[in-house]
Amino acid sequence: MSELKKLLGKRIREIRVARNLTQEDLSELTDIGASSISKIESGHFHPTDENLERIAKALKVDLINYICLIIRKIQKNYCKTSKQC
Repeated sequence: MSELKKLLGKRIREIRVARNLTQEDLSELTDIGASSISKIESGHFHPTDENLERIAKALKVDLINYICLIIRKIQKNYCKTSKQC
């Protein structure tokens, strides 16, 4: 499981929960199956670009800022483990 999938899924879950939405609610808002939402949140499945846009829109998140945040977290984790930064 890639670092990106794990962080992306974790952040989607955090935002969804903060918005008081269930996976089923998000599924209905995005027209993405609840089982796929579960797999995305657990980091076992990477959403397509289209589905990522749907999720961001449903959660009322600016996609560009969201992606930048994920990239910064990956870089931070990389710097911690590799000590090359």
